[in-house]
Amino acid sequence: MKDFTDIHNHIFLGADDADEDYEEGIKLLQRAYDDGVSTIICTPHFRHFSGRKNLSYIKDLFEDFKGEAEKKVPGLNLHLGQELVYCTQLPRLIEDGEVLTLANSSYVLVEFSPKVEFTDMEFGIEQLLNINKKPILAHVERYECLAYDNMESIIRLRDMGAYLQADSEAVLGNSGGMQTAFTKKLLK
Repeated sequence: MKDFTDIHNHIFLGADDADEDYEEGIKLLQRAYDDGVSTIICTPHFRHFSGRKNLSYIKDLFEDFKGEAEKKVPGLNLHLGQELVYCTQLPRLIEDGEVLTLANSSYVLVEFSPKVEFTDMEFGIEQLLNINKKPILAHVERYECLAYDNMESIIRLRDMGAYLQADSEAVLGNSGGMQTAFTKKLLK
């Protein structure tokens, strides 16, 4: 079965916290494809106030990476997006095309500080919805304001129109007892 889509990863070489070695990146793509992932959206980080890379540089680098991937992992669909760390300027940056949505869609992978207040998260999600974007909250298991038994806040975000993304480590039980228990509760 090859119907899985990976919407959050950092295997895109040279764009952020991934290794520069193309061969290692291709091996990771091959492993994902062998495990049933048919589509991967590469999501390098975007942080507004830290040494971000030029968007045209990221796009050019991606095209090179995609070209190599098409040769070595035929059948894998590779797209570009970004994991966007929330800042108040983010809606404008999205509208101005200075940052990327997921595969040029209306979906936005957004990350907040783990210690964000729920009201600030709710405001950020609302701002993204106001520009007709569909926010996907990255690392849902990491936020203290949502953690463990705060299902009311989770339901509030869902009802607003936000989607939730949990790390595979939390789903598989490799990220610690509390995060794993919380993630399993969300999955149920």
